[in-house]
Amino acid sequence: MFDRIKRLIIIVLSFVCVCCGNSIRENVTVMTAGEVEGMDFKPVELKRYTLGPGDIVEVTLWNDNTLNRKVQIDPDGRFIYPFIGEINAQGMTIADVYKKIQGVLSEYFKDPRLSVSIAGVSSQKVYVIGEVRAPGVYTLKAPLTILEVVTLAGGYTADAKLDNVYIIRGSRQSPTLIKVNLANILKRADVSQNIHLMAGDIVYLSPTVISDISRFAAHIGRLINPILQFEQGLRLAPIVIDSY
Repeated sequence: MFDRIKRLIIIVLSFVCVCCGNSIRENVTVMTAGEVEGMDFKPVELKRYTLGPGDIVEVTLWNDNTLNRKVQIDPDGRFIYPFIGEINAQGMTIADVYKKIQGVLSEYFKDPRLSVSIAGVSSQKVYVIGEVRAPGVYTLKAPLTILEVVTLAGGYTADAKLDNVYIIRGSRQSPTLIKVNLANILKRADVSQNIHLMAGDIVYLSPTVISDISRFAAHIGRLINPILQFEQGLRLAPIVIDSY
């Protein structure tokens, strides 16, 4: 696994280094961390959390404990439950899953006493690359700021340009490039720079100052593509575990 992550980092950084080559320019929005904070972003509450591949759903039926399950959502966003079969949970909240299972079980049980909860979170990921000690893929099991995620990645190296940190957010077709001054967070406690990350964010700590944003932005697609392809290889096969 570690070797695969190292290969990913080498591939990604090679794309950054060839920014002077020819490519198709992307529709990129450039923002500062202060502008993002001004948009009043709020971390997603667990009840509004949308499920995705790798997340584990726990179903407890008090009427019949043989139907208790812990199910991991497969790479296609689905899992299987008795009486229902395949459930497409991609993008659903845990309340949506409850209603789905409750509705079907009501046909078989007079008063199904059901509990559905999130037993594990794996689908909400961020990617940390560049001048950190442990670059790789990290799961957002709780709302995290950029400083917290950099800390999870082992902290920055001596070569990192802390005033030149970037978050790449959004789709490959129209990404948003957010510049963050990590030095101001550490030295001046500038909380306006310490923004919360969102699922899919790529945090890049550059070893050099990126002076030409438009040139760097033109290669955002090439930067993101190998990460997404690598992520496909990390996804796990579905697992069903009986609780009893």
